[in-house]
Amino acid sequence: MKCIYCFKEMKTELSWENIILGSKISRLCISCHLSFIKLTTPLCKICSTESKILICNDCKAWSNKFGNHDVLSRNYSIFKYNAFIQKYLAQWKYQGDYILIEGLLELITTYIKQELNFIDQTYTVIPIPLSEKRLKERAFNQAVLLAQAFGNIDESYLSRKESEKQSKKTKEERIKTTNSFKIHKKIHGKVLLVDDIYTTGTTIRHAAALLVENGASEVSSFTLIRS
Repeated sequence: MKCIYCFKEMKTELSWENIILGSKISRLCISCHLSFIKLTTPLCKICSTESKILICNDCKAWSNKFGNHDVLSRNYSIFKYNAFIQKYLAQWKYQGDYILIEGLLELITTYIKQELNFIDQTYTVIPIPLSEKRLKERAFNQAVLLAQAFGNIDESYLSRKESEKQSKKTKEERIKTTNSFKIHKKIHGKVLLVDDIYTTGTTIRHAAALLVENGASEVSSFTLIRS
């Protein structure tokens, strides 16, 4: 069996467990597994960036922007942004290598079970939407695929306006960007937003702000990577 990313031949140790439960067989080789570098503590208690202070300066600025009450309760991320992850995401998202989601789900399943086991039916799980143009370009929404790790998801609350790619903007330009989302109905209870990467927090907070304004009691987020 070959690694789905680097195509290195992998030796599979057969056991009754992985014969019966095929999901136990890894789709990524050890080298690729180890190239996903986990965030190390201490972390900002809001955005999960590596920080020696309890709440990082960026999150303090966001709180001030929303009247000393951040619309985002907490962002949970697993991995650091590095050159390997940059190439992995580019091949998955922009070159259409759809199968690479299997490696990502393999990496996050244990984290979800151990760290996010409080996410239950009381939460509405909402993947960050793409604009229609972006969705046509990619043929799939990466946030939807990641959100499926949590079970039931709901895509009916938010949609995205056409806008320039965030990746083309500087940090300052991203933070000043007007809200690029539309909300379609009221929501109640707690929400978990899901996306692939947290950079400045602008995307997540724009979505969170609309949800809070329209009835959400709490908005948290899960992003695979903290840039």
